[in-house]
Amino acid sequence: MTSAEVRAEIDNLENQVLYFLLEGIEECRRKLRHHESRLAKMLEARAEWDIQYYTEHEGIMVSAAGISEDIDKLLNALREFVKGQGLIKK
Repeated sequence: MTSAEVRAEIDNLENQVLYFLLEGIEECRRKLRHHESRLAKMLEARAEWDIQYYTEHEGIMVSAAGISEDIDKLLNALREFVKGQGLIKK
């Protein structure tokens, strides 16, 4: 690979990591704020029977775990690519 191709691949992987760090986590924060608001309203109204909260909670946890896994995979791919190019020794 030429140095321009290496740089382009590193940029691509870095951009994907940044996307998940900025956009993915912000989306998760938005969902959590909404979720917390629903919990507060549910507790205020003593509506423990409202199963939508519990269903929503599971979805948010799965989404957060998915974002974390995606970030880990991208960071590992970036590390391996950089190592494979001989840019770092570890």
